[in-house]
Amino acid sequence: MQGDLLRLLDLETDGTLDAEEARTLAAARSRVDATSGEAMAIERRRLAALHDLLVADRVPVRPGFAGAVMAALPAPAWARPRRNAWRLPAAVLAALFVVAALLVGLDAERLAGASPAYGVLGAVGAFAVASALSGAGLLGASWQALATVVGEGLGATEWIVLAGGVLALDLLVLRLLLRRRARTAEAAAPTRRS
Repeated sequence: MQGDLLRLLDLETDGTLDAEEARTLAAARSRVDATSGEAMAIERRRLAALHDLLVADRVPVRPGFAGAVMAALPAPAWARPRRNAWRLPAAVLAALFVVAALLVGLDAERLAGASPAYGVLGAVGAFAVASALSGAGLLGASWQALATVVGEGLGATEWIVLAGGVLALDLLVLRLLLRRRARTAEAAAPTRRS
């Protein structure tokens, strides 16, 4: 109640008290005793002095100042045009993909008999290609969906595309390490003569 009374006194000092709040303040004043009335008068004088001090310290603002400040601020990051930011990471990703495909393709025949895991990997790859082709057929039915997917893919930040490139590079390095290990094991294995 006392906090509400102080708020009403502050609004009265500022001159922003509406009719209902004025009635509430008048009712509160009628219920106070002499001691509370004196404390309310002191608080009212303190608020009036503060109000006068704030009014006296107010600095006039030249016309057009707010517009000039807003014009000087840089555009937010989401509103700035980003025309070609995706080209470099996409080119790096495509180049890494081509190199990885060439390395796997050149060594595919030799790897076919080396481990059944490569056969399984090839089957999973063929399944992924078949799934992508059937999905592309369904997606082709809706050009709007295709435009949305491409727009989202190209709208991704360069960091996401770069992260995909780094992942492809990591997979390529892993593939090269596995191939090196297989060659080392093959060279170390004793040869059988018939």
